Amino acid sequence: MKKIMIFAVVFAIAAGLLAYVHMSKLEIKYKSMAEPVKVVVATKRILQGTAIQSNMIKEKEVPKEYVQPKVFQNIKDLFTSDGSAVYISLNTIEEGEQILSTKISGTNQNAGISGLIPEGKKALPIKFDMATSNVLTPGARVDIFSVLGYSDNNKESQESVFAVAQNILVLAVGNSYIGIEKNNIKQMM
Repeated sequence: MKKIMIFAVVFAIAAGLLAYVHMSKLEIKYKSMAEPVKVVVATKRILQGTAIQSNMIKEKEVPKEYVQPKVFQNIKDLFTSDGSAVYISLNTIEEGEQILSTKISGTNQNAGISGLIPEGKKALPIKFDMATSNVLTPGARVDIFSVLGYSDNNKESQESVFAVAQNILVLAVGNSYIGIEKNNIKQMM
């Protein structure tokens, strides 16, 4: 009976030591996953094609486990030394979302507005009257319609409206455009 008690005590101590070692390893693992890491997040919704401005983003600490791949960790990396915008959003970025290098693109000051046009897409200029152009802003989405005049079989003048394009991203309006020098766009028009 005494031997059984000694074995029981020895096994209880061994089990306690093994449990302690296991729990210590788990604690270290979960502490490292919960370690706070600084990332850059959006403070408001950033629409596709919008230049990233300092009032649109902030630095925030999140657990290491939730840091996305290719995330920016410093706001300074998104701007030039004088604070000018360097990046535009390729997709809409939601409020609180981490700013990833895969969701933004650098503006090319030498290429003018062409740096804003996503690969595989084309841009074209459209002339509007002054009243209409004051309503549009860069980053807006519009539908484009055309009014065509024609003569019917009775030689009477008729007009028809046709949708030319839908959900088109507005890159620039007059001297207001997304993240590029104003002189560059005047030269292109």
